[in-house]
Amino acid sequence: MGYCPGTIAGAIGDGALDAITGGFIGIVLGTIIYAMMYEKLKEKGIVTTDKFSEYSLFHKISGNPFKVTLPISAALMLVLYFIER
Repeated sequence: MGYCPGTIAGAIGDGALDAITGGFIGIVLGTIIYAMMYEKLKEKGIVTTDKFSEYSLFHKISGNPFKVTLPISAALMLVLYFIER
């Protein structure tokens, strides 16, 4: 199968049955199992503290982050519209 979360959404939107039956169910079960094991993984040092989130684009933006995300989203929607045309 080999789907990642983003491609599963696309495949489901395209109507691929294997994405709905195997892929989506696998992602949901994997998320549940990871959430249940998270504390033990953190205790053993397998999961560590995030060191890089302070370097994200949203931390550099002063004020409302939607002033960047909305124009980027609109531009992406235009590009996808013209691709599908």
